Amino acid sequence: MPHGFECRWRSADFDPATPDDAFAQKPAGSTETTVFSPGGEHAVETLPTLSGGGSITADIDVPETDPRGLLFALGNRCGVAVYVIGSRLRVAVTTASGTLHVRADRILTPGRHRVGCVLRPAGENLHVGAMLDGAVVGGGRGEHRLPLSDPHEPTILSVGYDCGLPLGTRYQPPFTWNGTLHRLSIDA
Repeated sequence: MPHGFECRWRSADFDPATPDDAFAQKPAGSTETTVFSPGGEHAVETLPTLSGGGSITADIDVPETDPRGLLFALGNRCGVAVYVIGSRLRVAVTTASGTLHVRADRILTPGRHRVGCVLRPAGENLHVGAMLDGAVVGGGRGEHRLPLSDPHEPTILSVGYDCGLPLGTRYQPPFTWNGTLHRLSIDA
């Protein structure tokens, strides 16, 4: 568990309403959920630990034309980022072993969706899935290990834009999401 944790929300284009509907099902054995609602900067001391796997899900509205941008990034030089390029949801998981890229097998359509990633350790490997409305729509496996962040560095959660070191080379910060992001849920 990281000692320090900081969450930064982009203030524009976020819906302050928190919907009552549930996100994608929790991973088996889930015991803790943290929900972030938009509205300025959040400073949080602890996060659910992802060392046993988990999911991070964003409730979003996809714009009619050219959806693109970072939905969230958890970590500094190592961590997980979920973003949209070319109307496709993408996940990047970066560790000392390198970066694992996962791309959804379908285009995001305009409207309200629940999107994100699921992380599952499997021996020496990590299985990563891109999630769209509760279904895994792309996946990959790599020699990565959980937790993804360094316990001796503060962990940064950027929501709606990347506020610092990108977790891959396929976008450049701030790479602001051009749709609406309603809330973010971390299940561990």
